[in-house]
Amino acid sequence: MNFEDMPELKTEYGYYVVIAVLASMCGVLYFGSSGLLALRLLKP
Repeated sequence: MNFEDMPELKTEYGYYVVIAVLASMCGVLYFGSSGLLALRLLKP
C-alpha cells in the first residue's frame, strides 16, 4: 500500500481530525433526517 500520498498522516493529529469530521457529518445527516436536529435558521 502507498501510505506516502495520504495527507492525514503527514500531520500529528491529522487522522483524528479526519475521523472527527466524518463522525460529525454522519451525526448531522442522521439527526437532520430524523427530525431531531431543529435548524432555527431555516424556519421563519
